[in-house]
Amino acid sequence: MCIYRNLLCGLAVWAMVAGSFPGLAQQSREVSIDGLIYDLDHPDGDRRKAAAKLLGQHKAVQSAPGLIELTEDPDRLIRMVALRALVGINDPSALDTYVRLTHDSREEVQEKAIEGIINVYIVETGGFITVLKQFVENVNPFSDDYNPLVVEPFVPVSQDAIHALTELLSWHIPQIRKDAAIALGILQARSALPAMQGALSRETSDGVKVELIRAFYKIGDPEAGRAI
Repeated sequence: MCIYRNLLCGLAVWAMVAGSFPGLAQQSREVSIDGLIYDLDHPDGDRRKAAAKLLGQHKAVQSAPGLIELTEDPDRLIRMVALRALVGINDPSALDTYVRLTHDSREEVQEKAIEGIINVYIVETGGFITVLKQFVENVNPFSDDYNPLVVEPFVPVSQDAIHALTELLSWHIPQIRKDAAIALGILQARSALPAMQGALSRETSDGVKVELIRAFYKIGDPEAGRAI
C-alpha cells in the first residue's frame, strides 16, 4: 500500500511539472512517422522544420508528398531542410520539384536540386539502375576528380530535367554551370549536345570547359568532337 501511495504521489508530481513545463513532456514522447508527417503542416515553423529533418534522417518515403509541398514554405530555411530531406529519401516523385528548384534564386538550393536529379537516376530506387553503382557511396559527383558515374543507355531520362539543366549552362554563377555540365554528362543527355556545344564556345571558366568536355566524352557522340 505504501509503494502504491508513493507511485501515485510521483505521478501527481510529474503531472504538475509537465503542466508547468509543456516542453518537458513533449521532449519525453516518441513521435511516430505519421506524427512527423502531420507536423509538416504545423503552424509552428520550428515544428515543420524539425519534422522535415527527422523524416529525411529516417528516409521515410511516405513523407515525400508532404515534403514536396513544404519546398514552397514561406520560410526559406524550412524550404531548404525539406529539399535536403527529399534528396536523402530519393523518391522519384520529387523529380519535378528538383526541376522547378534548379531556377531558385539561391545557389545552395540549385546545387541540391541538381544533386537530387542525379540521384534519381544513379541510385537503385524505383526501377532506376546505374552503371558502376558501387561508386555512388564513395564518389561525390561534384568533386574535382573525374568520376565514371553514368546512367545506363536504356534508362529514360526526363526531358524536362535535361532542359532545366541545359538552361543552367547559361547561368551567371560558374559553379552552377559546372554542376549542370556534370549532371548532363552523367545523364548522357544527348538531346542537350547542341546547347552544350554552344556553351563550350562561349564559356570563360576553365573548370566549366573541362566538365563540358568530360560530358561530351560520356555521351559519346562523334559530332561532339567538332565542338571540342
